[in-house]
Amino acid sequence: MKKENIKTGFKFAGIFLVIFLALGIRFKDGPQWQKYKNFFFYQNHPNLLGLDSYYYLRLAKELKTGTYKPIDEKRCLPELAHRPKPPPLISVLTAGLAHFFPLPWVAFFLSSLLSCIIIIPYFLWGRQLGNYLTGFMAASLGVSSFFYYYRTQLGWFDTDCLNVFFILIIPYFFYCYYENVNKKRYLYLFLTLIFSMLFCWWWMPAKYIIVFLLGLPFLASVFFYKQKKSTIYLKIIFVCVLSFIFLLKYHQGLSNLFKFIAKEPQGAFPNIAASISELRQPTWSKLGKLITGNLFGFFVGIIGILSLWRFRPRQMSFLVVPLGIGLLCFFSKRFCLFFIPFISLGIAYICWSLGKEIKERGNTFFSYIFMAFLFLLVLFSNLKADFSYKPYPKYPSFMAQGLSKIKHTASKDAAIWCWWDIGYLSQYWSNRGTFIDGGGQKPQRTYFTAFPLTTTNQRLASQWIKFFLIQGETGFNRLKKKFGTKKAINILKTVLSVSKEQARSYLEKYNLGQSWLNFFFPQKNREVYLVLDRSLIDKAYWWYYFGTWDIKTRKGDHACIQKIPQAQFKGPFLMGKECKINLITGMGKWQEHSFNLKALVIINLKKKIIQKRSYGHTQGFILEIAQPYNEAFLVTERFYHSLFNRLFILNLPSAHFVNIYNALHAFQVWKVRF
Repeated sequence: MKKENIKTGFKFAGIFLVIFLALGIRFKDGPQWQKYKNFFFYQNHPNLLGLDSYYYLRLAKELKTGTYKPIDEKRCLPELAHRPKPPPLISVLTAGLAHFFPLPWVAFFLSSLLSCIIIIPYFLWGRQLGNYLTGFMAASLGVSSFFYYYRTQLGWFDTDCLNVFFILIIPYFFYCYYENVNKKRYLYLFLTLIFSMLFCWWWMPAKYIIVFLLGLPFLASVFFYKQKKSTIYLKIIFVCVLSFIFLLKYHQGLSNLFKFIAKEPQGAFPNIAASISELRQPTWSKLGKLITGNLFGFFVGIIGILSLWRFRPRQMSFLVVPLGIGLLCFFSKRFCLFFIPFISLGIAYICWSLGKEIKERGNTFFSYIFMAFLFLLVLFSNLKADFSYKPYPKYPSFMAQGLSKIKHTASKDAAIWCWWDIGYLSQYWSNRGTFIDGGGQKPQRTYFTAFPLTTTNQRLASQWIKFFLIQGETGFNRLKKKFGTKKAINILKTVLSVSKEQARSYLEKYNLGQSWLNFFFPQKNREVYLVLDRSLIDKAYWWYYFGTWDIKTRKGDHACIQKIPQAQFKGPFLMGKECKINLITGMGKWQEHSFNLKALVIINLKKKIIQKRSYGHTQGFILEIAQPYNEAFLVTERFYHSLFNRLFILNLPSAHFVNIYNALHAFQVWKVRF
């Protein structure tokens, strides 16, 4: 057998080995899904893991059934949003494959299968920066990186699986266009344009990136390739004109995007980006764990990136924009996904270049030992992080069951009031519209959503929900135009806190005619369902902050609700994991921190009987114990009186909310009474 054929065979074997590694890591979760089938599946439908998964799946379902229309009647009620035009490529692809396979199962497997395509740019760039071995090592490290695995695991139906692919392959084709001097270069230019269009179709924010992705290398080429002065001047003028047109068209969108990422206040309301975990600034230790499993591999990758800029500046100039996006991971965890390729290529380059140096000094065997040792050390760290993770559905089957009850019992124009991160899930399973969702969580709308959960006045909460689901932000803006934001909110809170008859006197106070009565209390009768889930306990710190936002002081109140794990009674003590509370003295300790109880509340959830005991402390928490399950919660006094606590934790009957589905302290659906 010829030597060249043997080399080719090894190359193909390496590619298949990386594919096997990528799929093996992702399919390892299969037994976990089967083991907890009752939580992972509802009516043989896998419960998808991503926040946006059900949005793309719903659009794919509509494409398949021919119900995809310009106006999206499920989003941003009552104003309604527009469906994307053209439909997202991921939904189009899923709908196409659904002609051969069940739609939910296409969504379940698609991201994991598409994640293997990232291997192509790893090998291509690896060959340019080193050799085939560099590409092999970079691809192996890239596909096994924990954060890339996490965002492409089974059931994670989102665009992440190809975002990194596009952002690497487009600069590669553009680089090849400049490197080739024959007619073949125009093929690379054609591929650059085709993949740029596909990228914009695949990922909506790509339109903000693509101009820079091509424009900066276009300018940088004047430093690395001989060109006429007139050509250089024309390039600079062309890029400047194109950038001006681009900024003119998208400056507002870019500005909002940067403000969102930077967590700057937006108008009179707070920026909700501060509450989104993946947009928070990670520590160096966290970055190391997400990207390479530990800090050692991460710092080796950083050294590798610096070395690439020192010894491969021409190639790296085409990757300046992807690298810039990746560097944003130091400010926001979300961008780790784009930094993984550079850390992987950096580690692979260090392995290859140092191995090459050792080999040139006559130690061929030792050079391969060194490369293998460093590469396998980082790979093992990646795999350790991957295999220590066990997936669990964000939306267990009882959530789908509760929302399906709305689908089968509610009127067709019924609406759902929920927190934004289960908006897409609610739309999919209930087949009804929501006031807010993952793509419509604007600051003003977020405040409107959170406020009724924080109020102590249940009539105000129910009438507030009805007002915004019928009059919407348009109605509020009408009031704001007349009185200003702060006063408009105060008027709403005052008028909607009483009955329609009682509200007449308030209208006189604000010099509003009786014609405004139907504005505040619309005659239109619409079924509304309040959906509450377990995650709101963990996120109470933020949604309570948004709901109690004060326009004047530009501040809100951070709530505290903490479930005591493994709570049980031992004599006069309530014991829990790392927690011990003396129920006689009202003093407790949690993780070595002492605290006082202001009151003890015990509720019998079956009989709806409350027993309350007050302590002599002027400040402290309220301990809630739900019997007969002995579930215990520590809450602040103000949070104790909130609508959320009264309905979700204490499960108390209400004159304004009727419970129609109750998975206790996990998921509840309440029909709103007006």
